[in-house]
Amino acid sequence: MRATRVTLFTIATLAMFLSATTYAVTVDTVPVGDPGSGGVDYQFEMGTTEVTNTQWVDFLNTVDPTASNSLALFGGAQQNNGNGGVLKDLGAADGSKFSIKPGYDNFPVIFVTVFDAMRFANWLHNGQGSGDTESGAYTLDGNKNPGNDSDPYIQREPGAIWALPSYDEWYKAGFFDPRDVLDGGISDGGGFYSYATQSNDTPVDEATPGGENSANWNSTGAASAPPDLTDVGGYTLSSSYYGTYDQSGNVMEWTDTLGNIAASRWQVGGSWTGSSSFMNGASLVNGTGPSNNKGFRVVHFAVPEPASWVLGLMGLALLSVFRRLG
Repeated sequence: MRATRVTLFTIATLAMFLSATTYAVTVDTVPVGDPGSGGVDYQFEMGTTEVTNTQWVDFLNTVDPTASNSLALFGGAQQNNGNGGVLKDLGAADGSKFSIKPGYDNFPVIFVTVFDAMRFANWLHNGQGSGDTESGAYTLDGNKNPGNDSDPYIQREPGAIWALPSYDEWYKAGFFDPRDVLDGGISDGGGFYSYATQSNDTPVDEATPGGENSANWNSTGAASAPPDLTDVGGYTLSSSYYGTYDQSGNVMEWTDTLGNIAASRWQVGGSWTGSSSFMNGASLVNGTGPSNNKGFRVVHFAVPEPASWVLGLMGLALLSVFRRLG
């Protein structure tokens, strides 16, 4: 009987320490390698697409099950604007008060501030579920608008696992190709495309899935009836070299790189409202606030494997427990 008890305890303990964490929200990423080139000297993983309404609703229902909106993560425009994709029903059960507009599941979430996006990154960093939204990748201290805080220049914390991309990370993931021209690249030793569709030609503004160089942007300048957004990753033939989608269209995206106005961050990329001048990543916009053409994606950094001495200490701790049980 004692042997059975120890065996079961061993299994449970090892499962606790060594098993992978189960997450409610899945964020697909692609590896961005080639450290030392493309303006970034380390490896990271970039979100394959912009964060969707589905992912945002799961986040809201988890961190704000009663829809108190104490952190102002939900704005009325997310529901009332023709492109907004989130609904709120105070009469629904706790944990399900937020839902997705029919057909808007895979549209990028919009009307999010840069600080809303930072809170989502903190939540991912802290393991989702009951994970904290106020610290981790960024220290926000419960402020709805940290731009008015005594420290408006909030920076990414060392050891961040999930975060908003910096401008350099965002730009490399979307526009860099490390190959030389003989291998299908754009120049000897690699280089940057003009657009995040592996092309130096302006993408075609057409319906998804489009051709090999397509994106959702405003080629005519004329207003249209919503919804104006497209499913993230919908232009299946128009990825970047590393495999990201929509960095030259759909919605502009937040980075955590400081702008040139106090507390602001750079927003980059093409959008359904924008002209071709915003699609190449060179046009930067200051701000922190929400709009109908701003969303975000996240970046992930691999967690280092436990050092051998850590595993050794775990083994000693387990051995001590086994001896006490014996």
